[in-house]
Amino acid sequence: MDRQDQQPPMIPPSFAEADIVHGLIQLGRLTDAVRAELDLIGMRLTWLVISESFLFSAFAVSVPTYDSSRNLSGVLLYILWAMPVVGMLLAGCVYVAILAALRAGKRLIEQRDQMMERLPEHLRVSLISAQSREYWWGNVPPRVIPPIIFLLWLGGLIGLIFSYHAPAA
Repeated sequence: MDRQDQQPPMIPPSFAEADIVHGLIQLGRLTDAVRAELDLIGMRLTWLVISESFLFSAFAVSVPTYDSSRNLSGVLLYILWAMPVVGMLLAGCVYVAILAALRAGKRLIEQRDQMMERLPEHLRVSLISAQSREYWWGNVPPRVIPPIIFLLWLGGLIGLIFSYHAPAA
């Protein structure tokens, strides 16, 4: 064999170096997991707002066009009552899923922060922690939008109840 073909023998890294490499790999995995949870929150919120906009539009069109003397008025009445219930159910389910993702994301961020503290000082970077204002303020929309949508539908349902039982003028 030529000297050029020979590679230097593999020297195992010191234990501390191996720990640092492993820590950086784990830190990358935790960061990816946090990103995945935040993406899920964004996708769930987007899906909720889009689906609710269709329901609100259908409800807004159906309410003024309802006439009990028309054919299929029973079907339209059923739809009028079902839309608020379905809208509240969707908002509630998505809200629970968002809260679960926020909780999982917070746990992952805390693990990431603990791992970051174990790294040598020169390898640490400043990240948004789960206790920071930025984290809390950044997660206001997913915490607020689903309950607001739920309350809007509840108002629509209450309006239907009172208008249905109101005496005809």
